[in-house]
Amino acid sequence: MIIDTVLSSVLLKYGIDYSSFTEEQKDALRAQGDYSKVVDALKFLVDDLGIDKKNIEKCPSVLYFHPEFLEENYNYLVGKEINKGRIEKCLHVLSCVPSDLKATYQYVADNYGKDTFNKNITILSTDVDRIKDIEERFSRRMSKSAILTVANTTLKYAEINSILTVCEKNGVEVTGSFFRRGIEELKEIISICQKENIKITGSIFRKSSQELKSIINVCKSKGVPIISSMFLKDSVEISKIIDICRENNIEITGSVFRRTSSEIQDIISVCGELNIEISGTVFLRDADEVRKIVQVCAKYGVPLKANIFKKSALEIEEIIEVCKKHGVEVSGSMFSKNASSLDKSMSYLEENYGKDYLTPLIVIIEKSHLERVFPYLEKKGSLAAVITTPVVLSLKYDELIEREQFIKRIGEADVVKGKFNTIYGLSRKRYKERVNSSEFSEGGNNK
Repeated sequence: MIIDTVLSSVLLKYGIDYSSFTEEQKDALRAQGDYSKVVDALKFLVDDLGIDKKNIEKCPSVLYFHPEFLEENYNYLVGKEINKGRIEKCLHVLSCVPSDLKATYQYVADNYGKDTFNKNITILSTDVDRIKDIEERFSRRMSKSAILTVANTTLKYAEINSILTVCEKNGVEVTGSFFRRGIEELKEIISICQKENIKITGSIFRKSSQELKSIINVCKSKGVPIISSMFLKDSVEISKIIDICRENNIEITGSVFRRTSSEIQDIISVCGELNIEISGTVFLRDADEVRKIVQVCAKYGVPLKANIFKKSALEIEEIIEVCKKHGVEVSGSMFSKNASSLDKSMSYLEENYGKDYLTPLIVIIEKSHLERVFPYLEKKGSLAAVITTPVVLSLKYDELIEREQFIKRIGEADVVKGKFNTIYGLSRKRYKERVNSSEFSEGGNNK
C-alpha cells in the first residue's frame, strides 16, 4: 500500500496531477499500487515512450494494474502496426495479461480484420471467450461491429437480450451505440424519434432522452431539420452554430456540426481573409489546416474546389506530386483517393497501356479493378472506348459482363461511334428497369 504523500510526490516528478484522480481511483492506487512498479511504469510510459501525462491521468490504472506487462504488450501491438496514437489514448489495454491480449488480437484480426483495432482498440481488453460467447448467442441478431461493442461492455446476457428485443419490436437496426443506454432509456429515445419522425441512427444514442428533447426543441424553434451529426453537440452549442451559419449565409449541413461554434467563427474569418467560398466541406478542417490547404493549392496552381477539403494539406500535396510525376491533370476527382492508390493505378496504366489512358476518371479506379477489366476489354477489342466513356469502369466486373450480355441479347452494339453503349452508364436502378422493360416487351411478342 502506498500513502498519499508518496504517491503525490512521485507523480509530481512526472507532471501528473494526483488531485485530478477520482476518490475511487485514489483508493485503488493506494491499495494495489507498489512504489517500485509505479516508478517503473512512469519511466517506461513517460521517459521511454513520451506518453502525454493527460493520457495517464485519464487512465491511472495503468500504474498499478499489471504494470509489469506494459512494455511487452506495447511492443507486441506496435509490431502488429497498430496506430501508436490509438494505444496512447487507450492505455488500459497495456495492462492486460499478454497471453490474453494476444489471443484476443489474433481472434479479432482473423474474424473482423486488422483495421478493427484502429477503430476499436479497447476490444483488446476483452476476453476472447466473451466475444465468442456473444457471437454464439446473438450473432444472428446484430452486426459484427455491434458484437464487438457489446462484448466490450459489462452487460449481462439478459440485458443484451432485452435491448435486442426492444430494437426488433420497433424495427430498429441494431448498432453498438444502442448498448450505451439502459433499457428504459432506450425505449424512451425510440419513442421520441418515432413521435418526431426522426430517423433512428446510432449517433442519437450519444444523447439521453432529455438531451434529445432539448435538441428537438432548438431545431423546431429555429425551423431547422434535424441532422444526425447534431448529436455530436448539446442543444446550446447547436443553437449557436445555427445562428452563426444564418448570420453568414452558410448552408446548414452535417459537416458544420463537426466543429464548435468558436471553430466555425475561426474558419469563417480565415475564409474571408483568403477570399474562399465557404462550403460544407471546408468545415471538415480547422482554420489552421484551411490556411495550409490554400497555401499548397496556390503553390501548385491548383484551383480550390469544395471536395479538396476532404484531404489534409499534406495529403493534397502528396496527390499533386503523384500527378506531376505521371503528367496527369489534377482534377477534383483525385481528392477522393489517396496518393498511394493513385500512384499504383497510374504506374500500372502507364507501364502496360501508355499515357493515353492517364485521364482523371480512369486513374482514380483501383489498380486491382483495372488489372481485371483492362485485359478483358483489350481482348475483345473495345479498350480504346474507355478513354471517351470511363463510366464503364464504375461497374463491378460481374456487372460489366452482365450488361454486355444483355446488350448482345437485345441486338445492340457494344460500342457506338467510339463510345460504350449508354446501357453501361445507367444507374443500377435504371438498368434494372431497362431489363424489366425488355423482358416485358419480349414476353408480349411471344404471345
